[in-house]
Amino acid sequence: MKPSSSELVFTSTPLSVAGAALFVLLVAALALTAWRRNGWRTLIGWLEFLRVLVAAGIAITLNQPEWRETFKPDTKPVVAVLHDVSGSMETRDVTDPADSAAEARSRQEAAAPLADPALWKPLAERMEVVIEPFSSSGDPAAEATDLHGALMSLLERQPRLAAVVLATDGDWNTGLAPSQAAVRLRMKGVPVFAVPMGADTRLPDVEIASFDVPAFAVAGKPLRIPFSIDSSLPRDEVASVVMTTSSGAEVRQEFTLPAMGRLQDAMVWRPGSPGKVHLKLEVPQTGTERNLENNKTEANLDIRQEQLHVLVVESFPRWEYRYLRNALERDPGV
Repeated sequence: MKPSSSELVFTSTPLSVAGAALFVLLVAALALTAWRRNGWRTLIGWLEFLRVLVAAGIAITLNQPEWRETFKPDTKPVVAVLHDVSGSMETRDVTDPADSAAEARSRQEAAAPLADPALWKPLAERMEVVIEPFSSSGDPAAEATDLHGALMSLLERQPRLAAVVLATDGDWNTGLAPSQAAVRLRMKGVPVFAVPMGADTRLPDVEIASFDVPAFAVAGKPLRIPFSIDSSLPRDEVASVVMTTSSGAEVRQEFTLPAMGRLQDAMVWRPGSPGKVHLKLEVPQTGTERNLENNKTEANLDIRQEQLHVLVVESFPRWEYRYLRNALERDPGV
């Protein structure tokens, strides 16, 4: 590799320059005096001239001369941008401090500008910018985040790595501790710039966690459909839970959502005629919640016209037999 430039530089101070000049002048004065005392002899003149040259060399050395050659590499250093694509990045808890009424964005949407090559275009003129997604196993739907694996894989594949920009939603929950990879990068002089995504605490929200609709139901027989609702609201709130069917039926019940807890209950509905029915469970906006996308869920139900035939065999007409017989007679599905 040929140097792109070469130059002689001095690391001097005004004091060192003045001291060197004074030293050379003093030696030159002494040399001239010695030459004159020896009758201006030629041999003595050359000897004193050599002494002045040695003094000049010493003076130059005092100012720390260096011959500097600049080499420009043939390849550019690499800046890697890692952005988390695990399932937790879909959480909507990124708010705009300037607009408290604005809808919360997902962590993935907040990290999207960092994954845009246009953002790094000015830097790409001096460095090679590599943008890569990561999760636990490369699966965007994965819930786990392996920070150690992402950093170590990058270190192994990029020998010219100069810096890492890491956009993620926080703590690792699989793989080794990311501090081990950070130490390895630090030893190689590679800084890691972490860009955290998401809120420090969970935003006020109401989310339908489950809606356990069975595969089928019997026409005319009451159906109990369990559900659960998670609440991160700071206080107890009364919510109206509504279940509507594609046949036009509507079941509405009011429940008290516990603060920072889970409500587990059930909707009771009596299916009508047989056929396919589409059910939708909704919770209207409650309290100060801002994300309404997780306030509804849907499921399909098959309503069948079935009659169960039950044979009850008893040795004596006890009260238990009478209770069971009456219960079965009142059940329209039997």
